[in-house]
Amino acid sequence: MKLSAELQNQFEQLLAAEHACAKTLLDTIQRENSALRANDIEQIESLSNEKKLGMRHMWECMQQRDRWLIGHNLETGSPGTIALMQANPDSRSAELWRRLSQTAIKLHEQNEVNGGIVALSQRHNKQALDILCGRTGITGSTYGSKGEHSKEHSGHCLAKA
Repeated sequence: MKLSAELQNQFEQLLAAEHACAKTLLDTIQRENSALRANDIEQIESLSNEKKLGMRHMWECMQQRDRWLIGHNLETGSPGTIALMQANPDSRSAELWRRLSQTAIKLHEQNEVNGGIVALSQRHNKQALDILCGRTGITGSTYGSKGEHSKEHSGHCLAKA
C-alpha cells in the first residue's frame, strides 16, 4: 500500500512516539542495571515501578500502531509494519522503524542481562540462607523410620532473619 503524504505523516508520528517510549524504557532498564549492580534496593524498587509504567506506555503505543494498521486493512504488529515499509521504502517511516527495531533489540538484551543479575542475586541469597541454617546442600544417605530415603538436611539454624 503506497501511502499519501498525509497517511505517511500519521504513521511517522506513531512510530516516532513509539520509538520515544522505547528509548525512555531503555534508559530506565539501563538505570535498573546500575541499581542492581550497586544492590540499591530503594532505587531498584523505584525503577521497577518506573519500568512497569514504561511497559504500559510501550503497549499503548503498539496498540495505537495496530489500530492504525487495521484501519488501513493491514496486518497488525511487525508483519503489517514491515509490509508497509516495503511498499514505502524511501519514507521516513522506514528509518523510524529501523531505529525502533534496533532499540527493541537493545531493550531485550538489557532486560536479559538484568534478569541474569536478579537470578544470580537470588541464588547467592539462597546459599547464604542455607549456610545460616546449617544446610550444606549435600543430601545424606540416611533413611527414615519406615526405611524410606530421607532427603531432608540435617543441621540446625545458626540464625533467624
